[in-house]
Parts: sequence; C-alpha cells; structure tokens
Amino acid sequence: MEEINYARRQVEKWIYKEYRLIAEAMGFDRFPKIRWDEGVLKDTILYMSTLSSLVDRRMLSYRTALEALGFDYTNELRNMEEELPMVENGIFGIIGSPFQKAKEGPGVQPVQKSPTGTPSKGRPPGKTKTKKTTNTDPINQPGTKVTKTKKTASIEEIKALTDEQYEEFLGGARSVLNDIDYDKFLDNMGDIRNG
Repeated sequence: MEEINYARRQVEKWIYKEYRLIAEAMGFDRFPKIRWDEGVLKDTILYMSTLSSLVDRRMLSYRTALEALGFDYTNELRNMEEELPMVENGIFGIIGSPFQKAKEGPGVQPVQKSPTGTPSKGRPPGKTKTKKTTNTDPINQPGTKVTKTKKTASIEEIKALTDEQYEEFLGGARSVLNDIDYDKFLDNMGDIRNG
C-alpha cells in the first residue's frame, strides 16, 4: 500500500510540473486536480458499511456519504423527493418499509399490522412495562459473600465479664481460630483477665 502511495506521489509531482509548464505557455490561470480512484485499494463493502453506520449514528452527513460514494447529492435529493409519493403509495419500497402499511390476513402481525418477520414498533399500545426493581443493598449483590462481622471487645469489657460470659467469649473465639492461634489467644486473655 505504501509503495503504491509513493508511486502516486511521484506521478503527481511529474504531472503537476507538466501542468504548470502548459498553463504558463497557454496563459491558463489554473489546471486540473489529480484524483486517484481509492476504491481499487479499499474493501468496497466494508467502506460502504462504515459510511452507512456513520450516517445512521449521525456522525456523518448524508451529503458527505453520498459524495464519498460518488453520487451527486443534489441529484439524489431531487430523485428522492420525486419518488417519495410513490413510496408512500406502495408503488416503490420493500416489505417492512416504514411507509408501507400491511393489511389483515396471513403473514401479518396482529397487533402492529406489519409483515411477519419484520421489526415491530415496540410494545403494543396500552401494554405497560413492569418496572424492574434495582438491588442497591451491597450485602445482597450477586457474587458477594455474606461475612459475619467480628465483634471486638476492649480490655475493660473483658475484665468486667462474668465467668459465664467469659466462657462464652472464649467459645466464640474457639469457633473461628485454629489451635495455634487459639492457644496464643488464651495466653493473652489470661494476662488481661488476671493482670
């Protein structure tokens, strides 16, 4: 691709040099512009699809897209204005066109009155959408584990525990700690409680 562009630039330099010489000799104040057929180097279907997508998203004007495809904008606009009444009357158009109204019968969607297999205009009139409630509670979010919060006690609270409360406190620690950590915990609690 780069080699082709390089060759094109070299040819342009040569041709513009020749144009200048001819224009000076003949008294012309301007000369033609060189345009290369870019379609030879492009994937035409992809190019057209990209232009169509840009127009659909209103990122590119109809005029620019038509001119990029080689069409005359004013001529196309005039043609479309002339054809619109025929499209609305059903002479031109395709099945499922927004201008075409389907009749009753087989192959017609009963509520939307459009041909079967074509996109409908959404929910039928009078049918309400049930509102989906949003879960905003962080605890009940999908993929989250419910963890128990660990209760901590101050030294004063530990000293003030009755023997029964202290045994219950140690039992709670025993249920969450492994043997080694529980032995260390017992030593620390004994120091706090007795000293």
